[in-house]
Amino acid sequence: MKNRSILIIATALLFSPCMSVLGAGPVIGVITPATPERITMLTKEKGLINLGQRNGIIKGDIGSIAVDRSGAPEAVIAQCAVTTAGYQSSICEIITARKEIDPGYPISFDPVNSADATIYPIAISMLSQIVDPYPPYKHLSVCMYGIFSESGAATGFSELIERELEDIFAQKKRIGLVDKSALSDLVFYADSDGEIMKVVRESMKKAAIDVLLVGRYKASGNRIELIVRAVEGNGADRGMVFSLPVEQKYAGALGTVIVAGRETTKVETLRCTLTLKSMPSRVRREEKAEVGARESGGNAFTEHTLAKLNFNMVSPVQVKVQVDGEAGVPQGKESQVFTLTKGVHRVLVSFKRGYFYDNALLYTSEREVTKEAVLDLGTADNLTMEVRLNPLFEEAAIAINVIQRLEREQQVIKPIYRVQPEKTVEVFKD
Repeated sequence: MKNRSILIIATALLFSPCMSVLGAGPVIGVITPATPERITMLTKEKGLINLGQRNGIIKGDIGSIAVDRSGAPEAVIAQCAVTTAGYQSSICEIITARKEIDPGYPISFDPVNSADATIYPIAISMLSQIVDPYPPYKHLSVCMYGIFSESGAATGFSELIERELEDIFAQKKRIGLVDKSALSDLVFYADSDGEIMKVVRESMKKAAIDVLLVGRYKASGNRIELIVRAVEGNGADRGMVFSLPVEQKYAGALGTVIVAGRETTKVETLRCTLTLKSMPSRVRREEKAEVGARESGGNAFTEHTLAKLNFNMVSPVQVKVQVDGEAGVPQGKESQVFTLTKGVHRVLVSFKRGYFYDNALLYTSEREVTKEAVLDLGTADNLTMEVRLNPLFEEAAIAINVIQRLEREQQVIKPIYRVQPEKTVEVFKD
């Protein structure tokens, strides 16, 4: 499985609430060429805009470029996608244009409305860090698992900040919010690790969640320290650290406990050895025509290509074995020992047929042979999942068997020697 790395980012909240916090109209700035040698801009060229995160702009936002600030639809001549969002300015790429774009043309974005001017900059900074590793066009499914107190409790403040974050996230078109029902049976926190996070990622994949957010806060003096962990399916988690003032409006919420802290879910894991057996098959001269016909599937070009090749063997190539979307057997190995949690897992096996002359590969099939199996693990430990690949054109080209290995302990029994005394003892009875 992939290693997880956490990037800790300390964010200084120096934002000042902009007009969009109050629900004003569009956020309007101006665009100029990103390179000084350009006089005008066309499609696929970069522009510099004087709007950034302080205005609610994040990577992937789409802005409308117009010839004036009238707001009339006929004035709009182009669209621009933000590729890099800084604090005060951003870089965007022209994705559509009806005419050349002159420097200083106005560009407008949808506003971000917020009911809490204190939480607003936290949400925008969090959004920016979440979307930054992904291409600007990728739609992201985000799940808010929860923000908990230092003791792990869900409080009134937890609900307040979660609700505000979700409201702001939902205003971004590239963000799709997913409820946490797929993880309702799990209890974990921002500092949880190990087997529980493997289960979390498995649940994320099944629910098609790209990023999951879980956080903890601590109120100390007149400040609230907030740590949020963005859990990503690929394991490259990132930690985000924020600080906000303890304002009077938060006093009641901070003192209200809705659900007391709970113990992190204990995960049972089982050992499993995945073995891969690939069986090359020798092809006799009189069988070549039939094999070529089966491979071509009626494609005359493929059949003609194979007829010209002097192959004498067919073997599986480009073999892939995946368990829950992760590579099960590293390339070049025939077995791998790993751990699985109790429950349902998906196994996907695929290969292509390679045509050889002895050890030389002459042709690789364009068709991929695949098989998917559902593995429902109970309590059995020490399992072996055996995958067998047969390149011949048979129904069982891929066979997947799961067995339990029973380890037998051999006990060594030493002989017991009986020693007879040399002296005879006589016993008399009365």
